[in-house]
Amino acid sequence: NELKAKYGTVENLNAKCGTDLKSFEAVELPVRQPKTQPEHALWELWRRCRERKLREHQRAFYRVVKEESPTVDIFNIPSCGSFASPLFGLNFYETFCDTDVSGVDGTCVLDEYEWQYADLCPQKRFLTSEWGGLYTEKPMQYLYGKLWQEMSAGSWGAEQHYWSFGEDSCNYVDFLDYPTKNGAMLWAWLRDVRRFDPLLLDGCRAEPEIGILYSQTARCHDQAWGFEGEARDSAHLQAVTDLYRLFLDWGRSARVIDEAELLADGFRPPKTLFVAHAAYLPVEVQERLNAYASGGGNLIVIGNSGAYDRFGRPSGVLASPTLAKVTATGVESALRALGLSERFAVSDPTRMLREWTYDGETYLILASRNGTKGQDWGLDEVEIAVRGAVGLEDGLTGTRLRTEARDGYTVFRTLAVNGARVFRIVSGAIAPIDDKAAMARVPHFAAGAATKEAGDLKDVTLPFDDKLYDATAIRAGEAVFSLTTVGSGDRPDSGESYLSLTEGGETVRRKLVEKQTCEMKTPNGRAFKVTCRRNFQMFPFFSEVRIEEK
Repeated sequence: NELKAKYGTVENLNAKCGTDLKSFEAVELPVRQPKTQPEHALWELWRRCRERKLREHQRAFYRVVKEESPTVDIFNIPSCGSFASPLFGLNFYETFCDTDVSGVDGTCVLDEYEWQYADLCPQKRFLTSEWGGLYTEKPMQYLYGKLWQEMSAGSWGAEQHYWSFGEDSCNYVDFLDYPTKNGAMLWAWLRDVRRFDPLLLDGCRAEPEIGILYSQTARCHDQAWGFEGEARDSAHLQAVTDLYRLFLDWGRSARVIDEAELLADGFRPPKTLFVAHAAYLPVEVQERLNAYASGGGNLIVIGNSGAYDRFGRPSGVLASPTLAKVTATGVESALRALGLSERFAVSDPTRMLREWTYDGETYLILASRNGTKGQDWGLDEVEIAVRGAVGLEDGLTGTRLRTEARDGYTVFRTLAVNGARVFRIVSGAIAPIDDKAAMARVPHFAAGAATKEAGDLKDVTLPFDDKLYDATAIRAGEAVFSLTTVGSGDRPDSGESYLSLTEGGETVRRKLVEKQTCEMKTPNGRAFKVTCRRNFQMFPFFSEVRIEEK
């Protein structure tokens, strides 16, 4: 009935979807992942219908509650597990539109996935629920660090359950209702976070310099359904997550932007916007991206983005000559070409720096990555670099920090425990991205006793047994190993991977085949044994290898 009301005649429906239906009664609900263009069209009509019906229900619920109890705040608790399959039928952005606060369940979600609840809430703060990470034995550092990670991403707080099951080691209280070690740790975190309540509750994360487009349309059309046991992969979903993680690694100020937010009135786009492996994009989204680029925005397109419209029809809309089509390995060089140097750099890769604004001032929150920092509760010294010339003070004590100027950055050292430190900028400001003095690349910090990074080259000791990325070569003495991947653009297992060995100006190359071993020799007689366990031929291209000298 809905299709009949929308299209009037079955001929109009066929013209729109590329189908050859004899009547509206012949339309069948999709029961498998779409492969052909007509299947994509019918799947799109069905999935948008169900998302719209859910939105109508949520709007009605919101309206009724507000009419009866205007002061009651409304939220719901969708799960980040909804991204595991397009069959769950949940559009996070639309779901959060009809709430006062998001109650999303982000239980134990790693930081590279936090954008799902932290960035897809339009103008909303979130309250993560069900801290299931402590239903099993976890180090206390995990709780302390993970809570700070989420608070610094925009959480209003954490809904926590107190429970006692016999003599379970995860209890917060014992059988007499006295706090256990877990309960004492939670109390300590609450004590610390209350020192910054005004900043966290009344402030907000700063506007990003980089945007990463997320398309619900692209994800729902390229994600496998898993009905036949296949992995429920989505090239677009994986690319968004990989970019988010890499920008955290690189000290970039980046946020994920939903395609509906891009179309919203009053949307303020960031200076640079990435669109990665979003093969299926609504025409109106592609047109808005073209307008963004024509208006001076830096639009960086990776892979086959915009190859099809939302009905699976070939699309040439996203083809403006102002677009910069780049490969995954060109992401960092593209940013440098735009003058977009790192906003921050932190010497400890298990930590991140968040920027907050509160009462017209800028604060920096040093938080944990994924709540992990080993088992050591000792104080660690961390070096932090902030782009531009700024003066800083400790947010808790008000003590002015001792800093130095280095390559266009303000650099300082601080002691940190697994949790968070808060700093306030008291003079100057973080330099804008077009500040020529800040375009020098800030030196990478040491990443371990046996590893020293310098630009896109990493010194290692052999044997090397890890992921080798296209973007970063490794050097063992005078031998430099680099990876080149030729991918299909939309499948991690479709393409070819080549390993190059350079020494003394001479280069040899071998094709890497999964679960096979090859030998590489340099002109001066050094021999290396290379075993390839896996090739990942989609952004961010890498191969899992073991390299040892014979």
